[in-house]
Amino acid sequence: MPELKSTEMYFPTLLWRFELAPDVRDKVNKRLMDLLTRLDPNLAALPPGSGRQTDPALHTLAEMEPLVAEIENAVKLVLEFLDVVYERSRITGCWANVNAVQTQHREHVHPNNYLSGVYYVQADEGANSFSIDDPRPQRHMIKPRVSEFTPFNAAQFTLSVKPGDLLVFPAWLPHSVDFNRSKRVRISVSFNAMFENFAETMSAPEWSGTLKMTSFTKR
Repeated sequence: MPELKSTEMYFPTLLWRFELAPDVRDKVNKRLMDLLTRLDPNLAALPPGSGRQTDPALHTLAEMEPLVAEIENAVKLVLEFLDVVYERSRITGCWANVNAVQTQHREHVHPNNYLSGVYYVQADEGANSFSIDDPRPQRHMIKPRVSEFTPFNAAQFTLSVKPGDLLVFPAWLPHSVDFNRSKRVRISVSFNAMFENFAETMSAPEWSGTLKMTSFTKR
């Protein structure tokens, strides 16, 4: 029998989890809830299976400066961890998601960006999960049964989240959100970040939200 000398990991997929300080979390969440209430006072009573999104320019509003500062600091720490050489990074898109009960967000990626992330504002029990999938296209070729799921054999991981959590991950990482099985809407803020010289021409989202922000002051 050969002797196992080492188990080595290459090309790892990384996810960074941050947590806002309680006083910052409360300030950020109140500002966002006030903003969403101004956009639509009936968001808390969305019909089951429905969802709303703001335009992806949330980061340009003065009301969102505290959260934008936290996101920018998180992105800076991730790029430092990765030893990336760059001049400046920029948030290229940022939007709020409001998901009623029985609403999910299917697997997707965020093209033309380097990093993506999500911040949780309201995520009750039953609406507090975030799933990431193995990005390798060959993952479905052979799927043997395993005695326990680990980072070495699982094709998907589901993370538990709570208000104040800020997740950052590669923009190419497939991710999804399970059905909201709580009694209240789930509210989160998603964002993308890219190096500034790319951000000028490539990275802005090409879609519009259903909650328009034309009456808000831009930063």
